[in-house]
Amino acid sequence: RFDETSNKSSKCRSDLGEECIAGIARIHYAVSKLRSEFYNHTPLLLNAGDNYQGTIWYNYHRWKVVAQFIEKLHPDAMTLGNHEFDDGLQGLAPYLNHLQSVGIPTVVSNLIDRTGGIPKLPPSLIIERQKRSIGIIGVIYDKTNELSKTGDLEFTNSIATVRAEAEKLKQRGVHIIIVLSHCGLEIDKKMATEAGDHVDVIVGGHSHSFLYSPDSGQPYNEQDTIQGDYPVVIENAKGRKILIVQAYAYGKYIGRLTTYFDADGEIVYWEGYPVYMRHDVYQHGSTFRLVKKLRKQVQSYASTKIAETRIDLEQETCRTRECRLGSIFADAIADYYTNETFHPVAVVNAGNFRTPIPRGDITNEDAIGAAPFSNSVELLTLRGDALWNLIEHSVVWSAAKRLNVMQVSGIKIVADLNRKPYARVLKIEVQDLRTKHYKPLNRTATYKVVTLSFLASGKDGFKWALECTDRQIGPLDSDVFIGYLKKLKVITEQNLRSGRFFINGTVTS
Repeated sequence: RFDETSNKSSKCRSDLGEECIAGIARIHYAVSKLRSEFYNHTPLLLNAGDNYQGTIWYNYHRWKVVAQFIEKLHPDAMTLGNHEFDDGLQGLAPYLNHLQSVGIPTVVSNLIDRTGGIPKLPPSLIIERQKRSIGIIGVIYDKTNELSKTGDLEFTNSIATVRAEAEKLKQRGVHIIIVLSHCGLEIDKKMATEAGDHVDVIVGGHSHSFLYSPDSGQPYNEQDTIQGDYPVVIENAKGRKILIVQAYAYGKYIGRLTTYFDADGEIVYWEGYPVYMRHDVYQHGSTFRLVKKLRKQVQSYASTKIAETRIDLEQETCRTRECRLGSIFADAIADYYTNETFHPVAVVNAGNFRTPIPRGDITNEDAIGAAPFSNSVELLTLRGDALWNLIEHSVVWSAAKRLNVMQVSGIKIVADLNRKPYARVLKIEVQDLRTKHYKPLNRTATYKVVTLSFLASGKDGFKWALECTDRQIGPLDSDVFIGYLKKLKVITEQNLRSGRFFINGTVTS
């Protein structure tokens, strides 16, 4: 998040008396202060990726705004996250070129580019500090091609690659090795166990893990769920201790870790904690002014009218039944893949929707805020029984004690909540492209199903999406939704048909 946010990392309403936190200006101030405070210890600033996406700022400015603020922070090393590929290689290459032009290195050890689609990235780099060599190895989740638009890039096994690169650095006389990882906390733990013979510290990302040691006494937001100590300490088979840190997400915290090494490059002591970017953290002057300038441009884009609706597109009921916001969004993502000879069905989990769109003008901000999670729109090939199970799961009471009713396009469903879980869907019909009539779903046939990357990855228990035999990754969902609204121009009851999901009964378990 470049602009300051609320405690929940959403838009901050200072005009309503809300205390704003985070934002790139606070991060810049805090980083500058730490660099000054630890100047004699020659600190390193590391960035573990996923700087793209998240808010309307990125939708408007794309890679350029990311590059501007990264240049201000000027990290000593970076790696890539999966979201850096969301606009394809053509959206990543100029960003990397700019970083290289200003002397900010990006390292990724397990990425193979045989076509030259992006600038060449080294697997690691060596930084000299106080007459000691420090190796920085970059690594990205090795299934990133399943999460984003990576083109012809190849990704090798993250753990094996780190192990091999650390061995190379050790042979070059580098005795302090840091892994800059965008693989997620659980993979980082496994990496520490299996590839930690030479690795000392893993600075991670991807899983948005909040690590915090309560005995540190440092301030934090109590709404944030603690997922481990800061740092997590893993002891491998040889008795070496490897430290793992991560600093949540959305610019809410920055990680601060101090490590002390002996003459052999082994860690003997450490201390640290996530620094909470709360309201009373100062904002860096020049960065604050840049944010203010760019905010005006974003606000102009945000308030631009893209369509009109003559009916309320409600969101509050999406978890319990068919809702208009869900229906039009499902229509939008189905339409993206539709042509004269092909019309897929679409399914979207209700948790994707956050803000209703009332009747009247629809702006860019309305469209993005309605479904703000920056998913990619994906086309899956699924058997009928897997599609049936996805819909069954949407009418089962979740661990959070709520439904997650599937919002759909191109299919009709009848369900009875009085029946036992996973036996509640009575009928599913799929629209025939040629006749426009609905036919019973064939459980053994294959269907083309459009959904979002969240559901396609099997999250929220929608594991049957992982049974797909083909997965095509498309553009950002907000771009697709905005494009469809522009195409419709005016939304009415006539072009937004209801009667897609009939649900009988209620459920409390």
